Amino acid sequence: MPLEAVDLIDKLLSMNPYERLGIGEKGKQYDYEALKNHKFFEGLNFDRIKAGKISPPIPRDIIDNIDKVE
Repeated sequence: MPLEAVDLIDKLLSMNPYERLGIGEKGKQYDYEALKNHKFFEGLNFDRIKAGKISPPIPRDIIDNIDKVE
């Protein structure tokens, strides 16, 4: 597993809830922007994702019907 992935998981699962990446107050060390700026996400354009301009790695019809698989 890439070290960036290990570091991201470690920071998302921090035992101290005040040090969990992505949940801190805006402008603080562990805020949502810090999560988006983590090295694991380097090169990922969150604005394009939000605008729906980047296709998901799993086609939408599969995601929408995942519970229907027997």
